Amino acid sequence: MPKLREIALVWRTLSSLLPVEAVEHGWRESQKGVINYRVAATTNGRRWSVDTYHGEYYVVTVSDRFPEPCKSLPSMAWYLCRMLGVNLRGPK
Repeated sequence: MPKLREIALVWRTLSSLLPVEAVEHGWRESQKGVINYRVAATTNGRRWSVDTYHGEYYVVTVSDRFPEPCKSLPSMAWYLCRMLGVNLRGPK
């Protein structure tokens, strides 16, 4: 089960990087029976979700792509932004 600090860091990171519409979040159980916290939303018309597990382990799913496991918060943010077409570097 992820710690509340991990969930708060994920939420803060996602809300600062992505323009989101209709956010859903809550506790859930994976297919393997592991409890995690899911944040799901839509950005630029694409549905995505991030599952936060204990120990800084994340699984990102974007629209119809296969789930992508990420072992750190920066790699999760980078992958999600890249798949959604959001520029992390700011305006040029």
